[in-house]
Amino acid sequence: QPYPHPDNPTTPQRAHIEQTKEHEKRIQATLPTAQGHMQSMSGQIKDAVEKMRSKEQSINNQFETIRQEYEASRGEMKVIEDKVSSTRTNVNDLTNNMNSIVEQLDELKDDMSSRENSATDTSPLIQIKQALQGIKGDVNAFELRIGVVSHTLMQAKLKSIKTKHRGTKPPKDADEDNMDFEDELEY
Repeated sequence: QPYPHPDNPTTPQRAHIEQTKEHEKRIQATLPTAQGHMQSMSGQIKDAVEKMRSKEQSINNQFETIRQEYEASRGEMKVIEDKVSSTRTNVNDLTNNMNSIVEQLDELKDDMSSRENSATDTSPLIQIKQALQGIKGDVNAFELRIGVVSHTLMQAKLKSIKTKHRGTKPPKDADEDNMDFEDELEY
């Protein structure tokens, strides 16, 4: 079948052309309204996005001080943990040193005992007793140092726990809180 000339379309083609023109008229009539609605929606979306951006900035500003406090507390806790670790090492060293001195003291006591039974001259015995008194004084001094270091360690641990628990709601049962607190104090 030959194709019809564009100036003389057949009936189905004519109907199609008419239908296309009709659609174009509808589009032309609806387009301004649709564009107006789209611009209105675009403006509303921009306003919503701007409000969200503003709210996000406000929230960030509001919680910035809390974030900074958290970072500072975290740094302080790290420093305290380092001090606790070094203090524990110091306590262990002092305890080992004290044990060594106690062993030496026991050896001296045994040696003194055996010599005391066989010696008639008391001047070396008096000197040894004086040395023992000096060692006992040293042991007492080490025990005092250990006590001070243990107390310092306990204070640092309590401060760390207080910092950790700051800002939390008080528990409903105070006895449970005390039990938890005591559990955390154990090494």
